[in-house]
Amino acid sequence: MLAPALDIIGATIISLPNLDFGSIMSILGPLEALLAVLSYAFFSVLSKPLVDKYGAVSVTVWAGLAGTLMMLPLLSKSFVYEAAGLSLNGWLPVLYLSFLSTFAGYLLFYTLVSQEAVSKLSIQLYLIPVISVVGGVALLHEPVNVNILVGGAILLLSVALATTNK
Repeated sequence: MLAPALDIIGATIISLPNLDFGSIMSILGPLEALLAVLSYAFFSVLSKPLVDKYGAVSVTVWAGLAGTLMMLPLLSKSFVYEAAGLSLNGWLPVLYLSFLSTFAGYLLFYTLVSQEAVSKLSIQLYLIPVISVVGGVALLHEPVNVNILVGGAILLLSVALATTNK
């Protein structure tokens, strides 16, 4: 029970330099991230009986289709024109992300869900803020500060605790 609490503390500390409690917009992003994590956790737990009953491939396909349908109302008119105008070089990254990152990633996840407890597999969520910071530093040249180092260390500690306390 200590690891999830440490994870929340670590992620909060990483976010502190960007939070402005006087502005709802600066708090909205972290709240949306929390909602996404809770939604992912909820769906992961609910997917276990589905995977056991229908198999990893079926759950991956149907979950992907359901997610796509839910995103359709968010498309802009310009999206259709931009997608139609993509060259082969423009479509290759889309196909890569769709099939390798999304389909293959979720197929692997649901295959593991069929073999392990969801709680064991969900430990990877603790690493998302750390990986995001590393990506931000490496790709966007974002600065590293004390909050990022302390929050990241706490997150790594929470992963260590979650994987060693069995």
